[in-house]
Amino acid sequence: MIDRAHFPKTKTMESFDFQPNINRQEILGFKDLAFMKNQENLVFICSPGVGKTHLAINIELAACQQGQRTI
Repeated sequence: MIDRAHFPKTKTMESFDFQPNINRQEILGFKDLAFMKNQENLVFICSPGVGKTHLAINIELAACQQGQRTI
């Protein structure tokens, strides 16, 4: 599934630069995919260069590792 997802880069949470205004525990909690089970969406809104794509790739990677399809 990871190969089929065609991620532009592989990103990990360990390499993410958590800035003071970002709730680390909340972001790390997204990897459990509860939002998918609840049929909810995630929307990251902030300035350019903060890490929205990095977070999205990491969460998608977690989904693939748990057998979920991603787009």
